[in-house]
Amino acid sequence: MILNMRWQCILICISGVLILLFNACNNDGYTKSATGLKYRIVESHNGRKPVLGEMMRLHLKYKDKNGKVIYDSGILGEAFVLQLESPSFTGGLEDGFAMMGEGDSATFIVSADSVFEKTFRQNLPASIQKGEWLQFDVRMIKVMTKEEFNKESDELENKITDEEIKRIDTYLNENKISIITVKKGIY
Repeated sequence: MILNMRWQCILICISGVLILLFNACNNDGYTKSATGLKYRIVESHNGRKPVLGEMMRLHLKYKDKNGKVIYDSGILGEAFVLQLESPSFTGGLEDGFAMMGEGDSATFIVSADSVFEKTFRQNLPASIQKGEWLQFDVRMIKVMTKEEFNKESDELENKITDEEIKRIDTYLNENKISIITVKKGIY
């Protein structure tokens, strides 16, 4: 009887270890949110998190299941600006954005057909099959209210306009072209 209890204990311990090892081998490093979004936080800086309606400046890259890059905002040289809206489907990418703060980076696994149909409002590309997933790599650069974003945009536009006017004036002066100015920037 004592020998039998020892073997039972040993078998229970071995079973427990095997279950732990099996789960560790099957763990893909992602956590599943309450809505079903699979995510992995790569970096966390406890920065300001967006709330619905706020603007987010972020770098966004997404790939198909084979790792082929479909979109990369880094190629454009500027961060992508997006307004945080309610999720377009259960487990949507917007849930992921809402859990990130400034300076954070994360990876999200999202249903390809759902994100194209409900978030992008586009047809699924021919290279992606219904039921496949996409991997989104995201870095949250900055979170802003709409007012902060509009002010920043206006300042940038004015700076660009001023620089363009200086270049035009330089060109006109260097080439001795006389003009009539109708209003700022219009000749």
